[in-house]
Amino acid sequence: MQLSEHFSLKELTYSQYAVDNNIDNRFDAQVVDNLFELCTNWLEPFRQFYGKPIRITSGFRSEALNEALNGSSTSVHPLGLAADMQPTDGNFKVFTQAVKDFIEKESGPFDQCLLEKSSTSQWVHIGFKNRKGQQRGILKSLKV
Repeated sequence: MQLSEHFSLKELTYSQYAVDNNIDNRFDAQVVDNLFELCTNWLEPFRQFYGKPIRITSGFRSEALNEALNGSSTSVHPLGLAADMQPTDGNFKVFTQAVKDFIEKESGPFDQCLLEKSSTSQWVHIGFKNRKGQQRGILKSLKV
């Protein structure tokens, strides 16, 4: 099922970690609605602005999967209201600059835009708190 031109339900709900560790990552219709809204209001417009493919490294996570991944207890990934993304070409500097430019010029509402790093990777997290009355705000500035 396509959620938008460039994003499918499968890519926003699939987790190899959940498969490998036998973690239930099922979702309900509300999660599908939330993911559709996330794609419609932010991911697809950003993808069109950026003009290149992006990789979703994490979208929906069940509570059990979020806990297994040491996700925040206040994470909106279990609601289908967040996505972590990376450039497919590996040029993170250009990618983060595009995110900054998109936020400044074109972006729809969001609650979080975070640059996150681990010892082996980095990604941009975009999240919504509520489906209605969302506040546009950056909790941690993206540095290029």
